[in-house]
Amino acid sequence: MPQGNRAEVGNPHNEAGRNEPGARGPFASKWKRAFERMLESPHYASTLLRFQEAYTLRKQSPWLGESRNADGTERSRKQDGVAYAIRYALEKYLIPTQLDPAQSISEPYNMSSATNDDEILFQAVLESAQFRAWLDKLKTSTNAVVREGTSIELFEEELIAANIDTQSISQVDLQAHIAAALMRYHEHREIGLSRDPL
Repeated sequence: MPQGNRAEVGNPHNEAGRNEPGARGPFASKWKRAFERMLESPHYASTLLRFQEAYTLRKQSPWLGESRNADGTERSRKQDGVAYAIRYALEKYLIPTQLDPAQSISEPYNMSSATNDDEILFQAVLESAQFRAWLDKLKTSTNAVVREGTSIELFEEELIAANIDTQSISQVDLQAHIAAALMRYHEHREIGLSRDPL
């Protein structure tokens, strides 16, 4: 599974005494609701497309976790490459210096000022069978992310370290941070694509 720096350096969730898998508590449920709502919102379409672009690139490298495929069993769903990509994005998240939750931090289409061609393209992407299939994969993988648990806990710890109250955070604010994590994954998509020389 992906390991962020916090898990590697004295993270309490990485201790041997932790024997109960899966994210617990209200934040895990809040994260799941926020993420699933993002899958239903055109506002985050471009973020999810860029996440797909990065995942598709990385899954071509068999030594990366994204290359894993699920075969329908409980164990393999936890190892699914899409779930791995989501977990990796959450674990590696670092809060940006500036984050405006009132606006999509990665949405290139401003529908109020978009041209007709932009609107046609935007709607075509939303309605494409390929994109809908990607949304289905993301939704299916959400439960595996919650079951694994550690990545959501590390994501929450990053928010807490920035003095964010994770119990009272609004869905809009939480979605902005999730989107930022997915975009950071896209920005660092080429890390690990080449094996280190022997």
